[in-house]
Amino acid sequence: PFLKIPMMILKKSPYHQKRAKVLFKKRINLLISPITIVHWG
Repeated sequence: PFLKIPMMILKKSPYHQKRAKVLFKKRINLLISPITIVHWG
């Protein structure tokens, strides 16, 4: 579901497009960081 929300926002406007990309990166980082900590720790 978290992949669908930014895609819906991307279609609306350039402002929302930039905002969605930032939020999308933050969400990906939140998912990746615990994985990397577990992997390297």
